[in-house]
Amino acid sequence: MQLRGIPDSGLRRLSLSIYTSSRVADLTHRRNTPNLSSGWVILFSEDEERNSHYGDHVWTLHTELPKVEDAKDLIRWAADYYECSIEEGLNFVNPDNIVDTARAWDDPQFVSDLWQAMEQGEVRMVPGYRTYDGAIVLDRESVEMTYEFDNEGLE
Repeated sequence: MQLRGIPDSGLRRLSLSIYTSSRVADLTHRRNTPNLSSGWVILFSEDEERNSHYGDHVWTLHTELPKVEDAKDLIRWAADYYECSIEEGLNFVNPDNIVDTARAWDDPQFVSDLWQAMEQGEVRMVPGYRTYDGAIVLDRESVEMTYEFDNEGLE
């Protein structure tokens, strides 16, 4: 099967060049308040130091999510949405640095339209995706998270 001109093997090579490690890391989300905002995605990072400045309230994700590069329907949909190539579509949904820029996941209209595409069966319904260095949770009710208050930096 080809995905908009790229054979499966080409997409796999593209994905392998992006991922540098297959190890499982703790994925954390931090905030200044003990409440998660509703109606929005939750971004998790595997690098605790990169997101430590976001606050002392920490959620750790315990649900294994599908990898973005394996979600060909999402990649194709993102490429169509942004009217770009498959490679750029992948880059939009699998950013190099989830903390500095979540790319498509920072776009509320993209997320809303994606949710509708999932409900209409255009994209497989999943609770979120594992990205290059983190994760995106779309449906917080479908994942397991733990919460802790990390005040080690406070005196």
